[in-house]
Amino acid sequence: MRSFTSSFKAFVSEYRVGLALVLLLVGAELIFRVTTFGPTSVIKPWQYLPLRLQFSGLKEHGGKKDPIPKLVANRNSYFKGAPFSTNSFGFRDREFNVVKPEGTIRIAVLGASITMGSGVKDQEIYSRVLQNLFTQDEHPQVEILNFAIGGYNSSDIIAVYETHITRFKVDVVVLNFYPEKSDFVARNYRDKSKRVEWHHLQQYLGYSFIANWLRVDMNNWRRHNLAKDWKKRGIESREKEVVDKLDLIKTFNANLAATGIDLFLIRLPLPEKEDQLPTSVSYNDKRQSTLDWLQRFDDVSYVDYEQQLAGRISDKDIIYPGDNHPNARVHRLYAEAIYEDLEPFLFSR
Repeated sequence: MRSFTSSFKAFVSEYRVGLALVLLLVGAELIFRVTTFGPTSVIKPWQYLPLRLQFSGLKEHGGKKDPIPKLVANRNSYFKGAPFSTNSFGFRDREFNVVKPEGTIRIAVLGASITMGSGVKDQEIYSRVLQNLFTQDEHPQVEILNFAIGGYNSSDIIAVYETHITRFKVDVVVLNFYPEKSDFVARNYRDKSKRVEWHHLQQYLGYSFIANWLRVDMNNWRRHNLAKDWKKRGIESREKEVVDKLDLIKTFNANLAATGIDLFLIRLPLPEKEDQLPTSVSYNDKRQSTLDWLQRFDDVSYVDYEQQLAGRISDKDIIYPGDNHPNARVHRLYAEAIYEDLEPFLFSR
């Protein structure tokens, strides 16, 4: 017993700095969980994890025949602290039929993590709220289907539409699109959950909200302090095929129009300070980028909700500190704003 005690004291003495750091991080993690989500997040920690989608077990790689990553079908789980369910088609929506009911206006909502509803409940996603608004206003013939999957870029979104969504015979495609973020996207369907050691480390750190918060802050610093084209150059150096995403959207729109489908592009503002400052350089750069892009098209319906929602969304309207995905209140604002434009658009076609 004395030998064990001596060994333990020696261990603590030698590694006291590391042990103190571990205890500090564990304490900070517990405080964060309780103050943000309540005691349940400590009692049931597996329901409250900041894991990225590719590490969550909710996203699967299609394989060689179907290389496009999709959500795992028929799942009832949790993602970023919120209940998360998928239907039998592998999309985060209620169950629906492949065959469109007669007299129905079917709308496909496409996008990435925001449209998928990262960190909010199923019924709080803006597409679901939008469906409720149409139903409440006696438009039961409007059917809104959410096909968004987190982590998708423009190329992924179009590929999943062409591979999995055309069979649903939609009439309108609503796409949340940010033309100012990058001029290029890569066609990349590798299984990102199986990358080398650094991504395994990311996965392990993903169990901690504090570690995730620090990662996000580091990425924000990098984004604002490094060259503006670092992401573009990084993509070009890693990927085999790089395409201009604006031309990609233009081709997508032409293909939809050829089959009688309308494309309704939207841009939803994020809960970030810079998006709420119409006089800022950042805002003006984004605005001008969008206007320059719009001049390349003459047959695309595009609505930028930045001005309309300015002042109504703040940097506090996020699912939790360290993750700037919009919360349920913002999703409600999105739905109400989209409804005001989409309702007359649908019934004037």
